Amino acid sequence: MILTNRAAARTKYGAGRWRQIRLAVTALATADAARGITTRLVALDAAADARNVGAAPISAVADVAGTKAFIDQIFTAWDPAYLMLLGGPELVCLVNLQNPLWTGDPQDDPDQFIPSDLPYACPTHVFVELADVKSPGQVTYVVGKR
Repeated sequence: MILTNRAAARTKYGAGRWRQIRLAVTALATADAARGITTRLVALDAAADARNVGAAPISAVADVAGTKAFIDQIFTAWDPAYLMLLGGPELVCLVNLQNPLWTGDPQDDPDQFIPSDLPYACPTHVFVELADVKSPGQVTYVVGKR
């Protein structure tokens, strides 16, 4: 299962690079199918994808509760072996977790919250995030160099 936000991806990468990403995911799904693995690209903001899992589409990338509910519905409907978040937090939001080391003292850890994708994980399934960590907007991690 590969999860992203289609509109946010188009905005971030542009239509041409978003098309490259979709083609790369399609190639991955084809290769996986040859190995007996079903791979699906699901868009949080796509009404049809939401309907397929019994969720509501997510219109705002920052909708943490909606994103968590959507992901939970994916696991309820399809029970995938893995979930990959495609893109960084500007495509699939992170959850701000309370930092247990934060004391409020500026000499200690300055971060009261820690952005995390951990609440989306499931202890019995593989979970990974593929963000464009090298350069924002660069798609070579997904589509390779062309």
